[in-house]
Amino acid sequence: MVVGELVRAELRRVDWASLKCGCGDSAEHVPLLFEAIITAEAPRDMIGYTLDDHVEGGTVIFECTPPAVGVIMASLAGDLSTPARDVLLQTLLFVAAVPATMNWMQKARVWATHGHCGRRRNGRRYL
Repeated sequence: MVVGELVRAELRRVDWASLKCGCGDSAEHVPLLFEAIITAEAPRDMIGYTLDDHVEGGTVIFECTPPAVGVIMASLAGDLSTPARDVLLQTLLFVAAVPATMNWMQKARVWATHGHCGRRRNGRRYL
């Protein structure tokens, strides 16, 4: 599989280095994760590349989540292997399952303004 132009456009329009990732670093490495997943033909091709705790952490979202959803949607419009499609759809499912008390756009706005939404886990702040 190849990374399509629509996906590349979504990846280029975001300054990933300026966003916080769920791993605690900047999200500069997130495009590499997407490219590895999108180009994977089999699950073994994705070993070491995951969106878990980068884009989402089990219904916990991060500053890089909103633009990552755009990349996922662009990816799903293209030709993907079944394992890659499963990973991307599962990520969307976890993002959609964020507690209804605050939607992800509201959380992203709060994060951009305050740097967090008050939740802590393992010493890191989460949305």
